[in-house]
Amino acid sequence: MTTPAEYREIAEECMEAMRGTTSPEVRAELLLLALRWDDIADETERRHHAHAADLVSRPPPVHHPAAFR
Repeated sequence: MTTPAEYREIAEECMEAMRGTTSPEVRAELLLLALRWDDIADETERRHHAHAADLVSRPPPVHHPAAFR
């Protein structure tokens, strides 16, 4: 699974490429790509935190005595 840090690394690569070109159209597209990769990183973090919170807030499983025979 790709981590938020890896998505942010891709976003930074887009920003570096943007700084390396003079074409306004290409710069605009690379900026949009960088912003999208940052959004994906944020969404991945939110999902991870929501999943972790869900696991913590669940009551422990109830064991049926017959399961231990």
